[in-house]
Amino acid sequence: MNQFRSRYLSRSLALTIFFFTAMAQLWLVAKAGTDIPFDDQWSAEGRMIYSHWCSGNLQIGDLFRAHNEHRILWTHLWNLFLFVVNGQWDPSVQQLFNIPLRATCAVLIFCFLGFGLLRSEKFALALAVALGFLPFLSWHNVLWGFQSQVWFSIIFSLISLWVASRATSSRELAIAGLAGIAAELAMGSGFLIPVGILALSVARFVIRSPKESPALSIKGLATLGGVLLLLAAALHVNVAQHDQLRPDSMLAFFIAFAKALAWPEFDVPLAALIVGAPFAWLLINLWREKKPLNATESGLIATGFWLIGIAAASAWSRGGSPEFDQALPSRYTDFIVMWPLVNLACMFRCIQSFELNRRRRGQALAVLWSLVIVFCWVGDNAYIIRGIIIPRVHDREAPVRIAREFQLTREPAVFAAKPRLYVPSSSPASILSVLDDPSLKNRLPPSFQPAAKLGFASQIVVFVRSKLPSILWGATGAYLVALLSLLRSAHCFRIQRTNDS
Repeated sequence: MNQFRSRYLSRSLALTIFFFTAMAQLWLVAKAGTDIPFDDQWSAEGRMIYSHWCSGNLQIGDLFRAHNEHRILWTHLWNLFLFVVNGQWDPSVQQLFNIPLRATCAVLIFCFLGFGLLRSEKFALALAVALGFLPFLSWHNVLWGFQSQVWFSIIFSLISLWVASRATSSRELAIAGLAGIAAELAMGSGFLIPVGILALSVARFVIRSPKESPALSIKGLATLGGVLLLLAAALHVNVAQHDQLRPDSMLAFFIAFAKALAWPEFDVPLAALIVGAPFAWLLINLWREKKPLNATESGLIATGFWLIGIAAASAWSRGGSPEFDQALPSRYTDFIVMWPLVNLACMFRCIQSFELNRRRRGQALAVLWSLVIVFCWVGDNAYIIRGIIIPRVHDREAPVRIAREFQLTREPAVFAAKPRLYVPSSSPASILSVLDDPSLKNRLPPSFQPAAKLGFASQIVVFVRSKLPSILWGATGAYLVALLSLLRSAHCFRIQRTNDS
């Protein structure tokens, strides 16, 4: 009965997280999103994928081709699917249909981290996940349709890491390997999966009873991690132009690395010790206890080291850029936000191992740690909402006006003194090569061809924007009906078990 109640609670909270994350993102997309492609979209989508598709020259190799340092196969396939279904290129369609992907990421991280937690702890974790996946700090990914690569990477990576952490057979390791390969073809962050898997294999070897012989799963994990590491090395591409974005010294690298792990207190590198303390606490406790790791502990270790690897890679590849020096780039937020969430789950695990008289002190410490994180998180959100979200919502058409003026005048001077976020691309020639491509005639984003008929999916976007309040209320009603259905199922099951007993 208790197991069923826990399962019902997890499903209800997962449904709530999906609804809350999706509706918040829908509001931001409808209020601040536009159909103007941004930056890499002009070359990586318009010129390379859609132009070749329309002219009949698209090759399978084009989908696997490196984009900067990584591969984005699933994003290319997803965007091409939306392009074909819609009949034209429309980044606002991408923004709308990317919403379930990001909401799924939030649900997965809750489900994986929530295994074995007490009822109150699950509520606290669900609240943390829902708040952490609000779209404002991740506005770059949410309002840039090209960034579905982030969520494909998170989905496949989490599946790979958590299946590997629970694997008891070669078949399960194979599934974890396939998910890992999919993650490496989703985005560069997938290349860091071997870090999590190899770290887990080392942890299982070190954190064990002296009488316990190394389990066969350790060899399987090490082999899996090694294979994925070799594949990552083969898929990774070094971009010479990006060398200037690296830190100019090891000290600068470690400072950038600490800043990433200190998020949301990015400006204070030493805060990394506070944010990551629960993860270190869990590792120390497990080493002292010298007992075999269970599946949940293994998952936390693998995911934690994967995120540490992402922070290190971000600091190494971009730690010397002005963007990284000012704040954690918004496009990294969906990865780094998982680091405090993993630490929260680690803290709950540690508290559960306490005796009753120490548990209260541990809970008080957890509350204090959470308040520090929430305080910094609120400050970061307030800064982004005030400086970026509100201006964009008040004048959503600003990027459209600038892009249309450039289309009509063909003068790069149009972009002078304009906010960088409102300029479609730093390369005007890249924009013109797409706008003037004859194969894309009548297939450009709606703002560039206002007289053309809207595609089916583009019409959905227009409808959503015009009926946003009604859609939000309707979605709330559907959510409540689903929640009540779960409640009714739980009640009926409880009555049946009572009658049977």
